[in-house]
This record gives sequence, structure tokens and C-alpha cells, in this order.
Amino acid sequence: MVSLGVMTVGAMAIMAMQQQTTRANVHARELTTATAIAQTWIERLKIDAVRWNATSNQQSDLAGTTYLSRIWVTNGKGVFTGIPQQPGLLNAPGALNSNAFDYYGNELDWRQPTTQGRVVYCAGYRLSWIYPGRVLRTDVRVWWSREGSGATIETEFQNCADNPAVLTLAGLPNPKYHVVYLSTSIRNLQYR
Repeated sequence: MVSLGVMTVGAMAIMAMQQQTTRANVHARELTTATAIAQTWIERLKIDAVRWNATSNQQSDLAGTTYLSRIWVTNGKGVFTGIPQQPGLLNAPGALNSNAFDYYGNELDWRQPTTQGRVVYCAGYRLSWIYPGRVLRTDVRVWWSREGSGATIETEFQNCADNPAVLTLAGLPNPKYHVVYLSTSIRNLQYR
């Protein structure tokens, strides 16, 4: 009887440890996927910078770019914005260049009805000047719902639009969401 009790307690401890290990593995996979999404967008912004080649520090300098030109909309103050979905830009024909992603990190076209219920990750970016006209700071943010939080991306973030008011509560991170940030600098290639 005593040995059966000891074995039961030991088995319960092993099962609890197994549950924690499974949760940790799921979270590690989510972090890896979110980081890969952020890295993809950093690379796309760097590709967009190839079109940034003027040297006059005017708004027209970035007019040929797809994403970097948004710095002029925010007056260089660094506001997070959603990534506008622009099919086929900067990538192979038919690529989405989307801000909505499924469980595996594949891009989704949120304009299609089949996307509903499949969005797991959303992405946004922020641009701010380091050296006006020459170097931009680029921050990419990817967020997703915490397991068991009851939050859903599609209800709180229409079309994955970046909403800092939801992601932070009174200046602190919202406990309903995980967030990954990735930053880099992008420079005008005319200045070497």
C-alpha cells in the first residue's frame, strides 16, 4: 500500500513535469516563428531601401520606396504602423508581403474569407530617423495571443492593424499577448 502511494506521487510529479515541458516547447516554437516573421520583414525593408538613392533629404527621396516612405507620414517620430498588404511587391510574383500569418508563419491574405480564424501572428513596423536623410532606425514588432488568455488576434486587431493601445495597458505590456521586437538600421546607399 505504501509503495503504491509513493509510486502514485512520483507518477503525478512526472506528469506535471511533462506538461511544463510541453508548454515550454510550444512557447519556444512560437518565439522562433515570430522571430522568423520579424526577420523576414526586416529583410523586406532592407530590399525596399535599395530604391532609396537620392541625397537631398526630401520627402521625394523615399517616394520610390514602398514601406520606407511612411517615415514622412509620421514626421520621423517613430510610430508603429501596420504593414500595408501589397501583393507581389519586393518578392516573387504572387507573394503577399502581408502582416497576417498562420500558426506556421505562412503569410495569409486577410482580404480572403478563407483566412478567418487562421490568423495567429500579426506584424507592424516603426521607422525613425537616426541621421535624417541618411540612416533610419527600423523596428519590427510581431505579436500573438498568449495561450489561455482568451484573447483573439482577429477580434482585437482588425486586418492585423497595429494597435499600441491594446498591446500596452497603462504603459505596461498587455498580459494577453506575447510580443517580439527586432531592430536594425537602414542607410541610404548613396552615402558610403
